[in-house]
Amino acid sequence: MDFGVVLQTDPPARRVVDLARRAEANGFTHVWVFDSPVLWQEPFVVLARILAETERVIVGPMVTNPGSRDWPVLASTFATLNDAYGPRTICGIGRGDSALRVIGRKPRTLAEMVEAMRVVKGLVAGETVDYHGTELRFPWVEQGWDLPMWGAGYGPRALDCVGRHADGFVLQLADPQILEWTRTAVTDAAAAQGRAPGSVATCVVAPAYVGDDVAHQREQLRWFGGMVGNHVADLVKRYGEGSAGVPKALTDYIKDRADYDYAHHGRAGNPATDFVPDDVVDRFCVLGRVEDHIAKLTTLRDIGADHFAIYLMHDAEDETLDAYGRSVLPVLAGTAAARSPHSPAPATRPGPAGEGTRTFSGASSDGRKAGGVTRTAQPTGFSGGATAGSKRAGSEGRHGARAAGVGRAAGDWQAATGAEYERKGFSARSGYGTRPALLIVDFIKGFTDPGTGLGGDYGAELAVTAKLLAEFRSRALPVFFTTVAYESHLRDAGQFVAKVPALSILIKGSDWVQVDERIRPRPSEPVVLKKYASAFFDTRLDMELRGLGVDTLVMAGCTTSGCIRASAIDSMQYGFHTVVVRDAVGDRAQTPHEVNLFDIDAKYGDVVSSGEVLGYLRGLGERGGLGTTADDEFRRWWNRAPA
Repeated sequence: MDFGVVLQTDPPARRVVDLARRAEANGFTHVWVFDSPVLWQEPFVVLARILAETERVIVGPMVTNPGSRDWPVLASTFATLNDAYGPRTICGIGRGDSALRVIGRKPRTLAEMVEAMRVVKGLVAGETVDYHGTELRFPWVEQGWDLPMWGAGYGPRALDCVGRHADGFVLQLADPQILEWTRTAVTDAAAAQGRAPGSVATCVVAPAYVGDDVAHQREQLRWFGGMVGNHVADLVKRYGEGSAGVPKALTDYIKDRADYDYAHHGRAGNPATDFVPDDVVDRFCVLGRVEDHIAKLTTLRDIGADHFAIYLMHDAEDETLDAYGRSVLPVLAGTAAARSPHSPAPATRPGPAGEGTRTFSGASSDGRKAGGVTRTAQPTGFSGGATAGSKRAGSEGRHGARAAGVGRAAGDWQAATGAEYERKGFSARSGYGTRPALLIVDFIKGFTDPGTGLGGDYGAELAVTAKLLAEFRSRALPVFFTTVAYESHLRDAGQFVAKVPALSILIKGSDWVQVDERIRPRPSEPVVLKKYASAFFDTRLDMELRGLGVDTLVMAGCTTSGCIRASAIDSMQYGFHTVVVRDAVGDRAQTPHEVNLFDIDAKYGDVVSSGEVLGYLRGLGERGGLGTTADDEFRRWWNRAPA
């Protein structure tokens, strides 16, 4: 099962892009946006920026229509995005609701929708198409892209149309009964058209809100029943009230519906949606605690949903994304339905570059990729020590994670603890600023030589750190190293050396206190001398970072349970966005490594993958320099305060 998020392009656009980046960091595969240019900012401008600041997510409108833009213009937009950022686009399309009604026009016909799909898809693929009697082809498209076209609809004719002509079916509600009815109609139409089983993907789109206060969630999400009611009202007009062609579960609730005010379209607190009863909110949306979400999504998946996209229009946007990243995606992302009579075959799709093809066909999380981050299952519980045959815990063999924190495979200790922490208000994302620095903690020879009492084999972590270091240097971003060194009398080591006698080898001037040659500092890169665990304690690090205008501290090094943890806590306390790079930090044993990564992610900073950090850095712009974010004029528009 893939996961997407649907956003409205309200200003400031920077917030929309930040949510998209947060979704990618949490393992979401798709980012969708509303397409109603009067009610919201132009979606494709914002989608271009999302593509520029992310690495993997696929983006597109949820949904566009045949009437807002001329079809070759729409096709050119998609083809240009694919040329600039790679084939990372998808097109959700319907007949048109708010985009057309707000400007006084009616929704377009299904025949027009089918024809628009043909023209747009063909032009993006680099083909010659007939457009109202004129042959068209984009001469600048050298290698086309098979743009997925997913059609939205509820009624019998729309479902038949989607099954015969679209690549995917979009159902904008999460009622299992209605999903089963609509999906059956789509798959039957596809079969009648001679299409192969599983050729039409099924996407369920609905609001989701994670938390304990279901009454509050209902009030926040009641708007959705009103939005769906617009389409249902059209069905009742076309097919008649009580028609056998449309289930009563879809139509009964709109009997008390009055006029709809598009000024509040898709927004929490919409006063025109008071007619929507609680049971409809419960059926159409996904509410409650994490376990409630997993249960309902499992039901939808087993009916045949391949993709679930969250309408994120409520007052807990960040918290819901993070809860899904921590506790829902590790259970369901990439899993296929238990095969029901109408379920497609397991989805086979291209993996990241160099990985070939991957097939997702079960609920196991072993070796699975979600959003570019490997998720590996772990045995239930911990043995209390290092894994057999391992000198320390590093990037190999540890609990693979979501990009935004420590991963939690279903059934292990972190899943239960993470869910409990989530309910109690822990584990939100602190995110990134725009002026980052890299802090490499204690990758000195006394720690990186496995032969010392302090040491371990951190080869994998050093290799990742070297990549981060190269990226920071290429952008002229600040880099700091730390070392630990004492006078020969050790009086400056205080109780630390009494507690850890192995520290006594770290004498000033010795080879043990030199930074590992694999990441040798440049003359311009400060090496902070510290005596204790935190890089901030009794040093000038905070002053130097503030002098450079740094707002985000990215951390690599060792050890996770000691100097990384202490430095992360102080970094947060000094007010920096604190980012610990999961595959660039290590410890001498598995258990303290895992537990401290979990704890840092829950309380002090964000534990992320190096891939996420590299994507973040590349989103800062190509000119280099501290805090560079592409064009200055564009940035002024981008970061403007809400009206």
